[in-house]
Amino acid sequence: MVCDGKEGCILVNTRTDWEMSEPCEKNTCPRCSWSTSKSIELLLQELPLTAFVTFTGLPEVWTDARYRLQVLQKRLRRRHVFKWVYTLERNRRGGTHAHALLIGSVPSITELRDGSMNVFSSFEVDSRPVELEHMSYMTKGSRPSHKLGWPEAKAKLADHLDLNGGQHLHTSRQFWQGPLRSESPSSPKDQR
Repeated sequence: MVCDGKEGCILVNTRTDWEMSEPCEKNTCPRCSWSTSKSIELLLQELPLTAFVTFTGLPEVWTDARYRLQVLQKRLRRRHVFKWVYTLERNRRGGTHAHALLIGSVPSITELRDGSMNVFSSFEVDSRPVELEHMSYMTKGSRPSHKLGWPEAKAKLADHLDLNGGQHLHTSRQFWQGPLRSESPSSPKDQR
């Protein structure tokens, strides 16, 4: 997961002593990842987001966490039409949690808890209206702090990418295309 960068100019941040080559545009180095994360935050602000949900108690292995979130999404989609973007993060005291932003019909907190209890063993869920600060929650794992030294920032980003299967964010199909066509899975088709 080493970023070679582009040949040429070396940039130095005098405040943190980071030495950075020109952007590699692979998003596997802290500089390129930070820039991409800020772009994603701006894109998220343009979407009609309806809820910010946090799931805790997820497995720490990417394939297991992804599978369980996919099962949960399928169960919830039986009654609700929504798209989501999510990212996994490590808890400070061990374990993993996910942040998700939804577009469309939002399951109630009871439905989220009931659906998740069948998928996860120890699980907590929180759902709230979307606020501007939630956009940065989605990208904070792929945006190491400038207060860290370059080796620490690279290690933190590598850990985030490892936890997320090599990606910064995960989206359901057509998430970036904006509003949904229908608000209810059982809505009748237009009759002519």
